[in-house]
Amino acid sequence: MGILSRLSPQAARSAAESAKQEQEAAAEREQEAKAAGDAARADREAAERSVVKTARDLQAASEELTLQAKGRLSSLTQALEDTRAYAESQLDVVPTPATRLTCRRWLHASGAEHEVGGQLVTLCAEDVVAGKYLDISQQGGRLMSWLAENFAAAELHRQADAVECRAWLGLIERIRFLAGEAEVTR
Repeated sequence: MGILSRLSPQAARSAAESAKQEQEAAAEREQEAKAAGDAARADREAAERSVVKTARDLQAASEELTLQAKGRLSSLTQALEDTRAYAESQLDVVPTPATRLTCRRWLHASGAEHEVGGQLVTLCAEDVVAGKYLDISQQGGRLMSWLAENFAAAELHRQADAVECRAWLGLIERIRFLAGEAEVTR
């Protein structure tokens, strides 16, 4: 005989009702779990879509940054080439004695540190070629900072650094020429 046949009719009803309530509670928990699973799946799918969109946005931003950097590099390189050509056309210009002296002082760091910086500014104001080279060098430095701030590719850093260094070298060569410490070669 089964266990329910040994129970009184009231106890059997009570046990049956209790089993039914447990079954209903289990069905309710199953529905809640299904709803939670559906919600979790929807959240995961939304997160996946967000990751894909963010990756596309980052790629577009990177491409835009590279395009801007290449444009700025191209402009700076062209300015450097134009300045070199202009410097070549100015090799017959004889500097004033004051400019020559300022160049020599600057090259050999005569004077206090703040005077040396002022001498560079003065000679760049007096000589257009030196001023252009200094401007390009400074623009190259600002471009390198901008590239670093925007996490640009290392190759872009290298190119900007090369332009900045060539401009600085052009400035030094020009100052040496104005100081009378470099031979004029064409």
